[in-house]
Amino acid sequence: MTTTAQPLPAVDVSAGDDPYKIWTDSMGEELNATSIKAYRTLWDAWCWWLGENRQTWHTATAATIQRFLKGPAPERAGRRKALSATHMSSYTRQRYWRILRGVYHSAVASGKLSNNPTLDVPEEQRPSISEVDRQSQVLEPAVFQRLRKAKTLVTIIKVKNENDWWHVRDRAMLAVLVDTGITTAELIALRGVDLRRADNKPLSLEQVEHPDENSEPLLIEVMLSDQLVGRQLEISPPMAQLVLTWVCARAALFAKRSGRPPGGDAGQHQPDWLEPLFVARRTSVPKPGAAPQALPPMDPTSVYYAVSQALKRLRKSAGSAQPAAGGPHVAQGPAVIRNSVIRLWLDTLEVSEVVARAGLKRMESLRLKAE
Repeated sequence: MTTTAQPLPAVDVSAGDDPYKIWTDSMGEELNATSIKAYRTLWDAWCWWLGENRQTWHTATAATIQRFLKGPAPERAGRRKALSATHMSSYTRQRYWRILRGVYHSAVASGKLSNNPTLDVPEEQRPSISEVDRQSQVLEPAVFQRLRKAKTLVTIIKVKNENDWWHVRDRAMLAVLVDTGITTAELIALRGVDLRRADNKPLSLEQVEHPDENSEPLLIEVMLSDQLVGRQLEISPPMAQLVLTWVCARAALFAKRSGRPPGGDAGQHQPDWLEPLFVARRTSVPKPGAAPQALPPMDPTSVYYAVSQALKRLRKSAGSAQPAAGGPHVAQGPAVIRNSVIRLWLDTLEVSEVVARAGLKRMESLRLKAE
């Protein structure tokens, strides 16, 4: 039972004795900077939970670890609100298990601990990904089939008036996710200049101003990151119309916020083309001495909210059952769209082509397998 006592520090040691850093250092190039930062959040959440239960990382036992993994994900230490108040999904449980097993192993190897408590957890009680959770990581076939139609996006995301620009944005955002399967981080990193015509030439506002006349696909440049490979992907003509409509609204928004006319050609590197493609509703507070950004980028939370609300409306319009309280977790964010796109590719393309389109460096990185 969680107490109301003040949290205890994870361990009062110098940075050189940080068990998490010892583990990540021992992993070398197997962990990139993004993963190290993400896993740190989970390790800190584990230490926070231990503090709430008047323990520290080096006093945890196998029973402590089992009790933690049977409960809900901590909502502190930088994590978003837990999806369930009673339990973690098996994916989350396995991520915690993998980190705890690794950190405690390196702590024993470096002499910081004499025993690895994860080894005392019985084999049959160690976390694994359930078949139900594996299935929940892709959209239901009927829902995904509808989501892939531009008319569906127009139906479930209503635009009430010309000032309602963020719904125009959300349509375009869903169109890009459904056609390309890119990640949230890649979506946020996109700039206007990353859109190109079907002939691979820079996009111009002249084309943007007449999106309904467009019957060609768009190309989108997805930049190289420390996790994924850069690549060029195609947006189908119906979805391209939604994207061009957004780019037009985005140009008007830039002019309104900056007091400057938008550039005519993405190839000319005008300021508006160099700013984020998908824009936050609220303008950002600039750092001291810096000019305010007319088109600040979205953050992962706002992307997740926009996608989850669209999926909720889609299921409601289709008469699909919503996830039951206490039942298996059904993914609601951009990741489930990416997984569904990859699943479609696996069923229709060679695996090597799927790996390239998904931006993965190795075939082994595919969590989904061809049926």
